[in-house]
This record gives sequence, C-alpha cells and structure tokens, in this order.
Amino acid sequence: MATTATKTRKTVPANPKAIPRYAWMILGLVLSYIIIYIPLSLLGSYQTVPSGRTRSPRDQAISDQEVWQPMGLRLIIFHDSDGSTRFADPSRAGGTYTNFGGYLFLPLITIDRWLIHRSRDALTPSSVLEADTEDAP
Repeated sequence: MATTATKTRKTVPANPKAIPRYAWMILGLVLSYIIIYIPLSLLGSYQTVPSGRTRSPRDQAISDQEVWQPMGLRLIIFHDSDGSTRFADPSRAGGTYTNFGGYLFLPLITIDRWLIHRSRDALTPSSVLEADTEDAP
C-alpha cells in the first residue's frame, strides 16, 4: 500500500497594519509627479494671454490677463463670448493654446496659480494702480 504524503502549506497571517505594495507604488508616482513639476514651476514665467472676458468692438478676445505658465507647459482657460468656459486649443485660439503638458499637470498648475502665482490684470499695471491711489484725496 502506497501512502501519499500531502504537504501542507503554512500560511502567514496578514498584518492588518502593513501598507500594501500597490499603495507604495501609487505614493511613489504621486511624489514623482510633484517632484517633476517643482523645477518646471520655478523656471516658469507670466505670459499675457486673452482670457476672453475683454473683447474688441469686433468681438475678438484681447490679451488682458497675465497668467503663470510653468516652463514648457501651457494651460489657457478661455471664456467664450456666450459665457461658456473652455481650454484654448490651437484651432480656435490663434496660437495661444493648451498643450499636452498643460493637461498632464492641470491639477498642479491650478493649485500653483491658486496658492502662489495668481493671475494678474495685464491692462492695468500695478504701477498705474499705485500712482492712482497716491493722487487720490
């Protein structure tokens, strides 16, 4: 009579406090995303773009806003004459558009513009505003 030995596998109890491997991978990706964005933001600059709010008599948008653009990234939010909001694209904005990097880093650019690099009015320079407040009675 032949006996077959069955091998039993010992199971290691799961540690409920252990962070799963995929959570570490997600954390690493998020940190890499932020670390890549930081130098792009530090090397960025303000650019004058049409917001779509100020229009010429022929209903064309006028460059009226200075927005922060991280280096190599473009994110332009445009307001149409009918009041709708959209991202500017090359076919409709005449060269002022949102590129792939702008879409890729959209959350960080938005947070950056909200917290650090706020948009400025290009038609009213701050020096003119300061001079007007000094002359006021």
